[in-house]
Amino acid sequence: MASGPFSVPMIMMTASAFSEEDKAEAFRIGVDAFLRKPFGIIEFRTVVEASLEKINPPTVIEPP
Repeated sequence: MASGPFSVPMIMMTASAFSEEDKAEAFRIGVDAFLRKPFGIIEFRTVVEASLEKINPPTVIEPP
């Protein structure tokens, strides 16, 4: 996950076959999520929403 004043999740999308080592290297260098084409809109939306929640978690308001 990127850090600093502007955090932007990195989602890697690929149509090529990646090895487990390539995928592990992508995560090591900062990729937050990985999508392999073809993927559906539901999977895409879920990955984007989950990645955004990591940098801006929902606020829980505790009752007084």
